[in-house]
Amino acid sequence: MILNKSDLHAIQQTLTVLRNGEAHVYTFIEAGFEQKPSESVAPEVLQPDAELLGSSGLSKDKNRVSTDGSQEAAVGDQPSEVRASAELEIEVTYLLNEIKANLGEQVSLTRTPAGSLRVEALVEGESRKAQILSALAPVINNPAIRVEVSTVAEAAKRQQGSPRPTDATVREVEVANGRVPADSQLRSYFASRLGESEAVDEESKRFANRAMNHSRNALLQAAALKRLVNRFSSEEIAGLTPEARNKWLAMINQHVEAYRREVQALQSELKPIFQQSSPSTQPKMRTDESLIQLADRLVQLSYANDESVRSAFTVSVDENGMVLNSTKFWHSLAEAEALAEAIQVGYQK
Repeated sequence: MILNKSDLHAIQQTLTVLRNGEAHVYTFIEAGFEQKPSESVAPEVLQPDAELLGSSGLSKDKNRVSTDGSQEAAVGDQPSEVRASAELEIEVTYLLNEIKANLGEQVSLTRTPAGSLRVEALVEGESRKAQILSALAPVINNPAIRVEVSTVAEAAKRQQGSPRPTDATVREVEVANGRVPADSQLRSYFASRLGESEAVDEESKRFANRAMNHSRNALLQAAALKRLVNRFSSEEIAGLTPEARNKWLAMINQHVEAYRREVQALQSELKPIFQQSSPSTQPKMRTDESLIQLADRLVQLSYANDESVRSAFTVSVDENGMVLNSTKFWHSLAEAEALAEAIQVGYQK
């Protein structure tokens, strides 16, 4: 995403979508900006959500699943909101983790100002919606949690009456060279094994998709790991019940191991073609960094590594996207793997 330096206003965004094993890159560029006068905006737009208003803003109904499958807040003769325990938060996180609802989907787990839990999910279809609701069945009637799961179709139906922007501008970006930056290395490698044939192009394409999948999966695992690490302090983790703590550590270990598998698979794919020499030194971990800082650095490195891989294997207006041959890139992969291991070791102490 590109922001305007003066006011941090977003003016451009690049989105990479993996579909059927292929990467599709979309670039959104702001062609116009309009600031409406205050008198033209309906007053209710600026009103706070009902759950932020306390008991006065809530109905008197019992817990129920709404017509679109959402679990609505518990009220009635109980308190308007019940504060969720850390153990309940870990249980909800664990249930979502079991169905991989924390790896890139629009699923969030947050706390309200009063301390209750809120799960919001926007999913592709009814089957995934049913899977999430089924996974959360053990806790869905707990008064300290509210669950709202909608499909894309349901969300679109609710927004049918909402105003839509009218003046849309489409800009076409012309790419001079239709080949990816890593094309020459890929063709040379596969031609030496397959000969000059159409199979070279097909194998190059499959290779690029595998590499980008490994890289993006590693990034998703790193992001999930960071959310876990950031959710509780070390003091809060120490105060958990043994069962909750074991589930927490199991999730940490699962994401670390998955991250390392994806990075190692990526390295195995790329080495025969792109690695010129092994990194001369092993990455050194700073001993004064907290686990939260390590997790932050892991995500930053993973984003940079994913960008390097994606730019090498996708057609772009940027002609300088090939960095996979550089020592810096390979050192970055090794450092990211070492960071994940350091986080795992840190939680075992």
